[in-house]
Amino acid sequence: MIGHLVGVLDRIAALGRGEDPFAVTETPEPDNGWSDAWTASAHRATEAWRDDAVLEQPMALPWIQGSGAVVLASYFSELTVHTWDLATSTGQQPDWDDTVVTAALAAGDSLPAENRRALFEEISTAMGLDQVAIPFAEQVPIADDALAIDRLVAWNGRDPSR
Repeated sequence: MIGHLVGVLDRIAALGRGEDPFAVTETPEPDNGWSDAWTASAHRATEAWRDDAVLEQPMALPWIQGSGAVVLASYFSELTVHTWDLATSTGQQPDWDDTVVTAALAAGDSLPAENRRALFEEISTAMGLDQVAIPFAEQVPIADDALAIDRLVAWNGRDPSR
């Protein structure tokens, strides 16, 4: 999972530089450790998005298009969900910042609530991929007044009660 997260940051950096984010591959375990790899990748992403003009540039991914800010927010949501994945799998209880998590939740509008498999089959076919990658399961029903982090992970197909 950590390799995937480092790869996500590198895709974010590629987008900010106007490059193909899909040219970025998963990060193999580095010689210098994951902490250093994460930090280096975070610096690359920060540098690529340093100019506010990047936030205004039109960008498109197979499942979302809009300004750089809109596309960046979708990746922000992914990073937050995977942070929850790691925290849950390692028995940690982060002190979630509701403002941050609510912003990540708002970015979820790029995914449909249902039929995500059909969407990702279509995307995979359009990209010429042999396998269908389904990064998010169907939405898990949850109360509207649930914590922001629980609503975010449920929207992305995780059961927050686990």
